[in-house]
Amino acid sequence: MTLQGKMVAVGQLNDRDRANLYRLMAAFYDDVTPEAFHRDLEEKDHSILLLDEDGTIQGFSTQKMLQVEAAGRRVTGVFSGDTIIHPDHWGSLELFKVFARHYIAEQKEQEPLYWFLISKGYKTYKMLPLFFNEFYPDYRR
Repeated sequence: MTLQGKMVAVGQLNDRDRANLYRLMAAFYDDVTPEAFHRDLEEKDHSILLLDEDGTIQGFSTQKMLQVEAAGRRVTGVFSGDTIIHPDHWGSLELFKVFARHYIAEQKEQEPLYWFLISKGYKTYKMLPLFFNEFYPDYRR
């Protein structure tokens, strides 16, 4: 089964989408309450949705854009929040493709982009050298 990814502003998610995101998250993580999940979702700017052929959400990743001033210059970053892909679709690269198209390709013409990622698994960590020349922690240094 092939997944199709798309970037959606959180404000454009309908009630059914939000309920499906919560159900997917709660199915694979303990102690996820609807209130906490939806409160966290509202703090994000976008969600990458991964849809199967029937249009059913099989995965997602929430995104928050960050801009701060550091050492006298503006620094732009993206924080990846809740992220899950149904185990039936593990191995799909669609999430990374959408992320790269939306953030990395657009940012090449602007200031550097920093990705703030909390990764609980080695598979995501292994993807970092494909997108970035520098990342931390880096096993090479």
